[in-house]
Amino acid sequence: MLQKAFVLTFFLAAVALSATAQDCKLKFSVAYSDGKTVQVGLTTEQKKLWDHDAAKKFKGMCLDDKTPDFIILWNQGLNGAELAQNSV
Repeated sequence: MLQKAFVLTFFLAAVALSATAQDCKLKFSVAYSDGKTVQVGLTTEQKKLWDHDAAKKFKGMCLDDKTPDFIILWNQGLNGAELAQNSV
């Protein structure tokens, strides 16, 4: 009887976890350029925001630095030519 209760509990937990798991429809990575180097990944503040809001506001999107579908490259103060030269 105890074994049946354990199996039932495990099954219900697995169903509940799989129902809340997010499906990745779009995988992306973020990179920042300061004009000299390119740093891959979120900043500490961005990571905190992503962890807090991703499931609610960005359904179907997953942060994936290994195999992204898209790479978002951002900077502050560089024009397009400088950014292209540094990124390539």
